[in-house]
Amino acid sequence: MNKRYENKLTMYEGLLALLQSNIAKFQSIGGVADAVTELSVIVTGLKAKSTEVDSATVGKATTKYSAEDTLVAALLPACSALYIFGRKQNNAEIKERANVTEAKLRAMRDTELASFGNAVAELSTANVQGVVPFGITAGKIAELKTKADAYSAAIGARESSVADRKGARGSMSDLFDKADELLNEEFDRYMELLRPTETELYNKYFSARVVKDTGVRHKANGETPAPAPSNP
Repeated sequence: MNKRYENKLTMYEGLLALLQSNIAKFQSIGGVADAVTELSVIVTGLKAKSTEVDSATVGKATTKYSAEDTLVAALLPACSALYIFGRKQNNAEIKERANVTEAKLRAMRDTELASFGNAVAELSTANVQGVVPFGITAGKIAELKTKADAYSAAIGARESSVADRKGARGSMSDLFDKADELLNEEFDRYMELLRPTETELYNKYFSARVVKDTGVRHKANGETPAPAPSNP
């Protein structure tokens, strides 16, 4: 959740606490209790969506980075073995394909690294007799292929989580719109009805409304009205 949304949610929570603690003062005004319940449901929903947004990619991103580390660790010895074998065989193509460093692997795009892992596994299989003396056995090659596939799966899961996060953000936006509408269309007017008898509460409510970027009441000319004077 970005800072703007965090500030708005904090404002909603403050208003909700104020309204709930003073609900008895609205007994003469119909509909307030239902509106407070609705606001409470919205705030709860926003908190849940905030958690969903913040955690949507964290676990899957961690998995992706772990799979990347595992793949890179398997690629480096395989590529080194292929390079030495290519050099001894005077095979420029094998040398060129296996001539990588860790920095170069890390700089590859996600899909490029996954494809490279599979390509090295295939090249090692095709030259298994040449790389076995360097410790790259058929079992090691099979592990490399498995790690490349695992990395591809981790990439896909992370991309899926990004889509989930975008969806959660869209739902959050709708909830913020509903909360703003509830404040603008109902609570602000309920407070005007209560103002003659509960001026202090009226002032507290609109003070809470103006401390954030949104939800500020304005006069027709754009000026923010001063709070009503407290009863002596």
